[in-house]
Amino acid sequence: RSLGEETEIVKKQMFLIPRQTETFCLRPEATAAVVRAYLENNLDKTEGFIKLYYMGPMFRAERPQKGRLRQFHHIGIEALGSSSPYLDSEIIALAHGILKELAITGYTIKINSLGCLEDKQTLARLLREKLKDRLNKLCEECNGRFHRNVFRILDCKNDGCKHVVNELDLQYTEYLCKPCLQHFSIVKNNLDSLKIEYQPSISLVRGLDYYTQTVFEISHPGLGSQDALGAGGRYDTLITELGGPAIGAMGFAFGMERLLIAAQ
Repeated sequence: RSLGEETEIVKKQMFLIPRQTETFCLRPEATAAVVRAYLENNLDKTEGFIKLYYMGPMFRAERPQKGRLRQFHHIGIEALGSSSPYLDSEIIALAHGILKELAITGYTIKINSLGCLEDKQTLARLLREKLKDRLNKLCEECNGRFHRNVFRILDCKNDGCKHVVNELDLQYTEYLCKPCLQHFSIVKNNLDSLKIEYQPSISLVRGLDYYTQTVFEISHPGLGSQDALGAGGRYDTLITELGGPAIGAMGFAFGMERLLIAAQ
């Protein structure tokens, strides 16, 4: 429920184990579980703003290849209870700092803003308007995504779909409201002040539906086609969706095995 029904993880990668009358799912990621723990232990009332971290195994039923395993390990952090853009840049700086400490070089930090919930709805309408006359150029799967979850088209790995996305010429001013534009501007200014290099990427949407506002991904050429070392973003609606108050949160996770490959 928290990941989104049309995400790749839910549609293709869930590791389901049927047992008698029940079906169990091995966890594909940890953010939703951390939010549940935050709410079940009333940390929103006793702590308010809190920073947490975790390490542990995750599972996805995928075709194994370089950097992609059925059982892998995440190192992740979550900061819950703040909507400040300064938290966004702090967390991106933390990810950057961890890679520096591990002496990993040659990576690229890509950032984007999806805006608030209303902005995401505006973006979805905008994408459908721009893509409706190009459906014949999209792969079969993206034709289905057009109706179910149009955002998934933006991160399709098919070369033809990538070409169509590049031709869309999306602009932030077309869908971001003024507060969200300002939020993203502060994040970028902070990163500039910290001398952290990044690439704005308007097609970066991340693979989970709970993301809002700032999202980022760190890629490395040494990983092959699965080139993400780690990724994260802001998920301001997830706490509410799981029964909590309307408060912001942000985090990221690194794939431990991918860090080892990149570090050689």
